[in-house]
Amino acid sequence: MESIIELCELVSPLKVRHLKLIDDSEDQAGQLYSLIKNKKVSNDEEAIEELFPDKEYARVYLNGIKEKLSQRLMNTLLFLDQNQDTPYKKAFISTYRHFLVYKILSFRGKRKAAKSIAQKAIKKASKYHFLEIAVPFARELKTHYATIEPNKKQFQKYRNIQMQHSELLQKEMEVEDMFCQLALLQMKKQHKKEELQEMETFAKRAEGIIEQYGTYWLLYLAGNIIVIWNQMKNQHQQVTHYCNLMLHKLDKLPYQVPTPAIFGFNIKQIPGYVLNKQFELADQVLKKCTAMYQPGQINWVKAMQFKTIMYFHKKEYPLALETADLINTQFKNTLRDQETWQIYEAYGKILTGEKLRLHKLLNEVPKYSKDKRGMNINILIIRILEYIRRDKIGEVIDNTAAINQYAYRYLRQDQTFRSNVFIRMLLQLEKGHFNQVGVNRHTQKLLKKLKSMPLSESQQDYEVEIVPYEDLWDFLINLLPKKP
Repeated sequence: MESIIELCELVSPLKVRHLKLIDDSEDQAGQLYSLIKNKKVSNDEEAIEELFPDKEYARVYLNGIKEKLSQRLMNTLLFLDQNQDTPYKKAFISTYRHFLVYKILSFRGKRKAAKSIAQKAIKKASKYHFLEIAVPFARELKTHYATIEPNKKQFQKYRNIQMQHSELLQKEMEVEDMFCQLALLQMKKQHKKEELQEMETFAKRAEGIIEQYGTYWLLYLAGNIIVIWNQMKNQHQQVTHYCNLMLHKLDKLPYQVPTPAIFGFNIKQIPGYVLNKQFELADQVLKKCTAMYQPGQINWVKAMQFKTIMYFHKKEYPLALETADLINTQFKNTLRDQETWQIYEAYGKILTGEKLRLHKLLNEVPKYSKDKRGMNINILIIRILEYIRRDKIGEVIDNTAAINQYAYRYLRQDQTFRSNVFIRMLLQLEKGHFNQVGVNRHTQKLLKKLKSMPLSESQQDYEVEIVPYEDLWDFLINLLPKKP
């Protein structure tokens, strides 16, 4: 059902009605299309209830209808409106459509018509660097002028185009392979020496590529390889430098590149700005990022997430809460990390003195699977802060075992140094008898240790430490009585 739903989302009802390929009220495939577009069904069970409520072999019938609708939707894709919002998108759709038509004409033996389409389309494919299309076009035209209409000059022209574009396509595939390997290696928590050397080699090769080549996909992939490597080394200034360099190179191309690429090289600068407290620069970039998309779109929500983190680091807690509440109410049906946004809202409520329904939060935010992102620490911290805020000291003591277990299971690596220290500070609350004098005495060395590794230099994922631990500690200490 998911694949058909996505196809329905792409094909507009207006275009379908005009073509009369799908929207037929007497036809069950058309009825299924209408039900999906009107959001009346979202799975097989709901579709069966609407179309075949009393039939014994309803699922068999539905599978047949889904296949029929799927074929119609794919046919209709060829007639989609080309009036896209950017010349790049328009060129992409028209070029690939021409290639399909060209192949059909060639297969049918309509050589002259096929040649005419290929000659027009290869110019656009070359301009926009659609190499996987330009190369086959060049091959076909080269062969055409060698065998069908012998013409040495035209043969040589398209032979040269094929060779040039083939080299670029081969280089794109090489860089794409490096990018994929780096992405897989990046997901690991710890890396062997040879893995780090391999990633560094990728980055150095990518640096040479962005100097030598100038196609969109090569620049995009090679640029991301360099940026990711510098992110892993916490080289924030280098990240900013290469992001701006790639934006400059992409801007020099003879066409406007897809918005996600521009967004990506902008948004990757935000962590460095925030961690180094360059909030004005962060805010400037975030304004650019949010302006690129409509509210509710995935990347807009991602930019709002960075904005919320920035507010927490600036100690502008009311703005952080306001943003989290906006996403969790007006945009609650958007694609987003629901649990993370609920954690943002919880922090915002605690830090601004708002009422927090802790039991509801703990029920709605399940434990992250194997805590791969290290986010469960925020649940523990929120729980401790809220219990202290409510003066439920007994509840804090009861949660000591859970905190100890979490620290033993997840906080034993360099990447979690700051979280490890902060958890150990929380474990001193009971020893300090939950008053400022005692707790400060028992955590003095740990606090110094925490400050010895600033967040900007830490290997820990900055998204895990939503509110800097130093700020959380100051807030927590102020919740405690000054004397026993």
